[in-house]
Amino acid sequence: MKAIGKRHGTDKVDSHRYDEFYEPILTGMRHTATRVLEFGVFEGASVLMWRDYFPNAEVHGVDNVEREGTKNFYNAMERNAVDRIVLHRCDQGSDENLTELRSKFESETFDFIIDDGSHFNRDQQRTFEIFFPLLKPGGVYCIEDLHCSVDPEREERNGRPKWRKRTTLAAVKQLEQDGTWEAVNGDDLEVDISQFTEKAKVHGPPHHITCSIHRLKICA
Repeated sequence: MKAIGKRHGTDKVDSHRYDEFYEPILTGMRHTATRVLEFGVFEGASVLMWRDYFPNAEVHGVDNVEREGTKNFYNAMERNAVDRIVLHRCDQGSDENLTELRSKFESETFDFIIDDGSHFNRDQQRTFEIFFPLLKPGGVYCIEDLHCSVDPEREERNGRPKWRKRTTLAAVKQLEQDGTWEAVNGDDLEVDISQFTEKAKVHGPPHHITCSIHRLKICA
């Protein structure tokens, strides 16, 4: 994975060192995975890495396409379609956008889902709640850069209201410790995340803080 990531220039295998925990948990599905979903495309390096790491998987990338580098990558992909990469436009801060995107995958499931998107607490937690049901039994859901969730001023610096609820890091630690997940909006969820989670684990340091949430291999 490190060599593939370096070839495409993603910081996942460089400054973040995420390959150090990704490889052990993903190696077993490397040749069997058929569908991967990543929130946060930026300039495309990571979706290209996942495409090459999973030789039999279709990789779906999601971004709001606001940054110039992302616009350039999306435009390039539209001009010259790349095998096994499908790109979607979606504002991760909008429940309407997220549910609309989710409806496109109604009959599809994913082996691996990565949230490397906005890194805002609400976005991370709502994206997880909406898309965790699309994870295959035995699949893995990762949320990257959880250290951003504990920055008390990050939302306000980016024009968001001050976040006064639990951080995403605290939410995942709760899932890791006692197996429970409380909906960020207090609503009923499509599936009981607590009942469908095999294990959750926070990873880091020495790499940046991230987590892996594993869905049960057999779901009722």
